[in-house]
Amino acid sequence: MNSLISLKNLIHKLKKEEVRSLYKFLDFNSERNDPNQLKSKQLVDLILDNKDYSTLDLQKTLYGVPNYAAFNKLVNRLYDKVLEVIILDINLNRGYYSERGRRVFELRKKMIQVDLLILKGLRENLNKELEKIIDQSKEYEIYDILIQALYSKQRFNLMVGRLPKTDVIKSEILHAENCWTSFNKSQSIFNDMVARINASAGGFDYKFELKKLLNF
Repeated sequence: MNSLISLKNLIHKLKKEEVRSLYKFLDFNSERNDPNQLKSKQLVDLILDNKDYSTLDLQKTLYGVPNYAAFNKLVNRLYDKVLEVIILDINLNRGYYSERGRRVFELRKKMIQVDLLILKGLRENLNKELEKIIDQSKEYEIYDILIQALYSKQRFNLMVGRLPKTDVIKSEILHAENCWTSFNKSQSIFNDMVARINASAGGFDYKFELKKLLNF
């Protein structure tokens, strides 16, 4: 059962604080005396107790008898909830990620929030939120998010009738897209070179290609 294997691997990668967050999340997002919530917490306990419990072992413990359909739904629901927990702000800020990595996650969440504000027609703080995202995306050179934010800013200015500003934003978008293209090209070159080095039989038979790239 691949979904169970994925769930086990995910849960065993959680830090202690993230496990505590998961239990709280399960409590908070369930109705009182919800049997699914109780079984979700029990399944977390069992997986943490022994990663090698089989699918059948877990079904019998949770339901008394094999119940594949219910167990499969439980596993998939719990997996989704664990994914939600690891992107909670409190867990993103615990210091398990690089500064830039954490900013990427935070800014992606911010863009989702902005999109939801646009869909709900709430424009009061929209420009302010977009400016924060744009400034931080530029600082950390996160060009895909920067481009997305600039397009959202362009739409916002069109909605509120700030037409002169749209030309400035067009120029910013063009610059960001050029930077994004260059960044992706650099990543591709780097990946090709790493693959070349890893496949090398030894010595410096990739020396010519490496020197060529360093002068690129």
